[in-house]
Amino acid sequence: MADKTKKIPHIKPVNNFALLFVLTLFQGISGIASAASGEEFSVKVLFSMGILIFVEWAYVEKDTSYKACK
Repeated sequence: MADKTKKIPHIKPVNNFALLFVLTLFQGISGIASAASGEEFSVKVLFSMGILIFVEWAYVEKDTSYKACK
């Protein structure tokens, strides 16, 4: 019998900025929900979520600009 080799389907890579934008929306909504979950609104939670989002965007921006230099 003839050996049939299966072709691996070509999968387009996901755009980093689109994926990070969706992640940022989710983190923002969950940050607001968790900040408002207590008896009083917690600004510390929003501040820490903002720092996390900033670091993620800075990392992706640094990573893409480094790849562009190569």
